Amino acid sequence: MTNQTRTYGDLKVTLTSEYEWVWADTGTGAARAVTFWHPKFQSSEFGGMRPLGTVVVNHYNDINKKQATLLVGATSDSNPAVKSPTGYTRMWISKAMGGRYDNSLWRPIPPAGYVSMGDVVFNCTNTTWDQQPSTDKVWCLRADLAKRAVYSTSSYWDDSHGGGEFDCTVWQIVPEPTIGMGDKNIPITAGTFRGHQSYSKPDSEHALVPILPCENEFKRFDASVPKISAAKIPTTGDQYSLSEQCRVILPFISFLDMKDERSLDFIRNPFIELSRTIAWKAEGVWVNGGEGVYSRQKELKYGVSKTQSESMTHSAGVEISASSGIGCVAFSVSLNYQFTSESSSSFTEYKESTVTEKFEVPGKNAKVLFSKHIWITAARADKGPILKQLELVANDDVYFAGCKVDSE
Repeated sequence: MTNQTRTYGDLKVTLTSEYEWVWADTGTGAARAVTFWHPKFQSSEFGGMRPLGTVVVNHYNDINKKQATLLVGATSDSNPAVKSPTGYTRMWISKAMGGRYDNSLWRPIPPAGYVSMGDVVFNCTNTTWDQQPSTDKVWCLRADLAKRAVYSTSSYWDDSHGGGEFDCTVWQIVPEPTIGMGDKNIPITAGTFRGHQSYSKPDSEHALVPILPCENEFKRFDASVPKISAAKIPTTGDQYSLSEQCRVILPFISFLDMKDERSLDFIRNPFIELSRTIAWKAEGVWVNGGEGVYSRQKELKYGVSKTQSESMTHSAGVEISASSGIGCVAFSVSLNYQFTSESSSSFTEYKESTVTEKFEVPGKNAKVLFSKHIWITAARADKGPILKQLELVANDDVYFAGCKVDSE
């Protein structure tokens, strides 16, 4: 059974948790343990779904069913989003390391207009050092679908103390954090790395990640304040004009760790959708059946509390704050472009505050206090289980409606 895919512009995307073992440094004496695994191909049209490179882990344990990696494919054979490499450039071999297995590390050579996104490791224990991997092991990505990224702050592995003839360090590629209003193109990790023929940090020229285009389809909430009458006086908590303002669907590794156990249980549909809905809500209802005026007050808590924010981050990998807006936790990627009106650059509705509304209710009158409530919901895609839902009162959007309750 294949995992569900989704299309982002010209690029088709899914995740896999199935891998082929390639090489481990067992017996080499290297200071740090390492194993290389290659994500398995998934059948699909236009050449199928392939990884963008080999993945690396710092232990010898089996990672099948225990972590997720991106697979990509094309949606058309006309100017396709992906193409096979034309060949490889050898970057390193484990010659003279004395380990149980031999390995070579290769960099894909992209066709014109395409870029290599990650290096490929080949088990050459039973072949020659010059034996190249097959060009159908990975895809190269069309250049306009890639974005400059960064390397992790320190190398993931090196061959020091391994006794080999050639030096090598391995550097994981990660998306660069995006702040402010974000962008329609959302960067995502491909789980790839670059090998470097030195113990120094490599130039970031070859650090690239895919981007997933997600347009701004934010819908403004223009519904009028609900009108009430003596025959239709609401009760506290009633909602009016509930509508969805925006929705973004991304692979779960955008939000949560690639090893998140619960998400791996849902690998057949490995996407999380984050949505925002809004409605008018009756905060309080007061009916004065007497003749005289009475005074009342109502305390309202606006914005997102620290507890709410921390719970959303922990359960769904979503960060919400008045200073930064809304974004994906995994690699600090802003989603404000998708979750904000094009005419707005403010996140004050998320700022926590408490206000006491004081008012009077005339005799023979009803008064209702309405506010705009916003729900941020993170759920498994296609009506799957809800991971977390956060409800807040939008700052300053408070209105009173009233009517007479006795016309005599």
